[in-house]
Amino acid sequence: MAEERDIARGGAEVQRALQGLADGPGRAVLVVEPSPDQQARLARLVTVRGHRAIGTSSLDGARAFMRAFPVDLVLLAHELVERSALAVVADLLGTRPHARVVIMTPPEHMEELSASTVLEHVARPFSGETLSSLLQ
Repeated sequence: MAEERDIARGGAEVQRALQGLADGPGRAVLVVEPSPDQQARLARLVTVRGHRAIGTSSLDGARAFMRAFPVDLVLLAHELVERSALAVVADLLGTRPHARVVIMTPPEHMEELSASTVLEHVARPFSGETLSSLLQ
């Protein structure tokens, strides 16, 4: 849990990001995406729509950030949940029960998640309009 230690250690960059996420306008969105390029792209899409975003590349990082500040929406990469999507979502919601967790799923995996009525998911890549609807 290196990311949790970094938050606890109070690195200036992490503290500024957390303060901005807690105090800024719009919704607080956590992007959990292993690809730095995709993470930055998604965070940019969120911020140009007037919301706040912070990213992490791991589930441990997501848990640490969710303990540190109130998150309204979690955009979670399918690659990080694999076959235990329900357990991962339940674990994250245990930290912030009122957060909305949406699994970003490649088209080839949509069918397996579509069978679940308890998991919210969106096919990726998704449009700006789809993101806007998630942020409402």
